[in-house]
Amino acid sequence: MRALTVPALTLTLLAGGCTHPEDRRWTAMTASYSITADEAPSVTVYAFAPPKAGNKTGVKDLSDHGQAAWIDALANSPADAAALRKALSAPLESEAGATGSVDRSKLARTLVISVRKGAVSQPGDRLMRTVVTITPHIPAGEAGPPFEFAGYSVVATDTKVQSIAKLETTTDTKLSASLAPGIGGFGDNSVAGELAHSRTTSADITQQYENLGIDILPNRMIITRESERGLDVVGNTLIALTLAAPIDSERAHSAYLAGTNKLWDKGSMLSEGAASMEVQPLTYFARCDLQVDVALNFQLRRITSGREFYTEGKQSVEIVTAAGETTTQTLIRASDAQGALYQILAKSGSAVLVSPPGSNQRRLLFDSFDEAKRMAAWLNAGARTKVGPNGPGLTLGTGALPHGETYHADFYSGDCPVAQPPSPVSQ
Repeated sequence: MRALTVPALTLTLLAGGCTHPEDRRWTAMTASYSITADEAPSVTVYAFAPPKAGNKTGVKDLSDHGQAAWIDALANSPADAAALRKALSAPLESEAGATGSVDRSKLARTLVISVRKGAVSQPGDRLMRTVVTITPHIPAGEAGPPFEFAGYSVVATDTKVQSIAKLETTTDTKLSASLAPGIGGFGDNSVAGELAHSRTTSADITQQYENLGIDILPNRMIITRESERGLDVVGNTLIALTLAAPIDSERAHSAYLAGTNKLWDKGSMLSEGAASMEVQPLTYFARCDLQVDVALNFQLRRITSGREFYTEGKQSVEIVTAAGETTTQTLIRASDAQGALYQILAKSGSAVLVSPPGSNQRRLLFDSFDEAKRMAAWLNAGARTKVGPNGPGLTLGTGALPHGETYHADFYSGDCPVAQPPSPVSQ
């Protein structure tokens, strides 16, 4: 009897797959290279005041009871109809706060950060990452920054996910078995079988990137943008922010702003005891340019070969990492940092100061040039020491207004020597 041959069992596992050129971020990345000034990207920043929303009301804005009350008031006092219409069309909200003060030391502005490629950049090259650092510029001779970043809104950190590619992998599994027993005098015989299985899996490759991130401190703002395949970070970024003058800043000033006054009645000038004038404490920016120091760090993806391919995985590239020079740029012009204000000057050149009861004396300022002219004309009509029996006192810094002095309205430069006065200059 022939010995029983041990069956021979063979297991074969075959695995196969395919790859995709986009499973690589970029091909043949080399060390950082330098670029010429014409190839380097640049950044500019500026800010503008957003348009003010209208806050005037009309009759239709009132409730039914309010409309009825307004109609009754017109019917009962027709002589006051013009005053009622004027009061109704006036803004409901005032600049004055709860304490009656006017704060213009905070500027709500929209910041525009514009990043652009170099003049000789090549098609297909793209900025992968930019980091723009903005710090308030400290002018020569000043101890600290003239303003600080008080906060921002509208734009928040924006993280996005981009689909890079869809990968598909196929795995083949094959099981082969053979049995070769000896059966009587018939010699060796064999029995064979095979079991095969194929499995296909797919996966999406995605990449998370920071489209826009903002880090803000009182003395620094950092804007970071990153891109992924096929994306570029050139263009404009808009940020709504608030600039504030530090309390100890040399650009923050205080004065008294003239409000409602009554110096004339039916064309006749009122006496010192019959006149009246309201003043409000005013804090404001000096009328100077507000400048910032701007630095740009960037990574530029420059194609060395394969520029004809849309698929970035087929391209060979150089990654240029560089830090641009810090430049000083004007963020807000002087005329935008503070609107036109007017004052009253004596012929000697001294400014008229005002001292409300129980308060220190400060410069008297006007929003309207015409109102300042009217006040100057009233002062020129006779000796004045105050406006009204219990009103604010008037001085030239060392005492009451002197006899025989003449006065005129003039533009107030805001204590900034570089400011240019608008027209009209004086009268």
